Amino acid sequence: MKTDKETRQLTWVVIAWIVIVAFIDWLSNHWSLLSALLFALLFLLIAAGLFKLVLKLFVSAIKSIFK
Repeated sequence: MKTDKETRQLTWVVIAWIVIVAFIDWLSNHWSLLSALLFALLFLLIAAGLFKLVLKLFVSAIKSIFK
């Protein structure tokens, strides 16, 4: 008999498999849209990283002024 933890893990594996199969099916029908979104996501991640870096530097500069 499986424990609750094993049952939950198996449930998540089944859900993940269904999502992966559905995604592959969707991907075959919407390849150009997906590639455009992934390309945009790359630039959004770069912009978010740069914004975080600039914000860190700004906070550091303000802290050093008020020391």
